[in-house]
Amino acid sequence: MIAPLKRKRPRNISWVLLVLLVAGACGSGDSEYEVVLDGLNEPRGLWVLTDGTLCAAEAGRVAEGQVVEEGPTANRADTGSVICVDAQGARQRIVEQLPHVFYNVTGVSTGPADVVAMDGDLYLLTGEGQGHLARHLLRITDIRLRRLPAGCGPPGLHSR
Repeated sequence: MIAPLKRKRPRNISWVLLVLLVAGACGSGDSEYEVVLDGLNEPRGLWVLTDGTLCAAEAGRVAEGQVVEEGPTANRADTGSVICVDAQGARQRIVEQLPHVFYNVTGVSTGPADVVAMDGDLYLLTGEGQGHLARHLLRITDIRLRRLPAGCGPPGLHSR
């Protein structure tokens, strides 16, 4: 003989807490905010490093001076990047010149898609594009924020 299922008592208190949390999160619309990073180029994934530094993958943009062609074409440029801002507000693109594609018909941009930190390295997933850095998982081993001389590639960039 199969014993009938016992009906559990509904947990009304959890629903009440959920409603209160949602109502509190929505607030009255008087919430204050602070812009931490602006002028981003199609931002995608966001990650927080152990020291509090925020890093965001940027898919990129149509290059300056590049004409967006009419019709079913794609504009390609090496404008994808990873930008980071530390706890003091210092911001820097730590990796630049990653592949970016803008599809004219759909208005969709592809490029660096997501970023994650693991074991002291930063991993970056790149999307469509041309060149040796497209469609890869990249590992960035040197993620200290610092100024690089113009024309220098990012140190510690490894393709897998």
